[in-house]
Amino acid sequence: MVVSEAPHLYGQDSFVLNGAAIAGDALSLNLSYAGGCARHEFTLVVSESFRESDPVQLPLSLAHDANGDSCEAWLTQDYEFDLSPLRDRYRQAYGDGPGRIVLLLEGAPGGTLLYVFS
Repeated sequence: MVVSEAPHLYGQDSFVLNGAAIAGDALSLNLSYAGGCARHEFTLVVSESFRESDPVQLPLSLAHDANGDSCEAWLTQDYEFDLSPLRDRYRQAYGDGPGRIVLLLEGAPGGTLLYVFS
């Protein structure tokens, strides 16, 4: 996970976001993409600032770097990202205790995800 307003710096290769879910502090994503001959890297890119609302909102996007993989196998894999740094950022901005953040994950099926923590 990186904090940036420039997700294109971390990769612009295509992929399909099949599903997204939050359990505890983990964001699980099911992704499909073409490849099979090189290591693919996915980076969760988080906006630098929260959008003020109740609960606050935070734009996110996923960057994909296929590392030049030109193979054409269609791969589907699960990826998991630790959301605890978002919880820590929230607490720095709004104080300790429980919180809720609406994650605006670009391309997420269903639109938004709610990250709740105590």
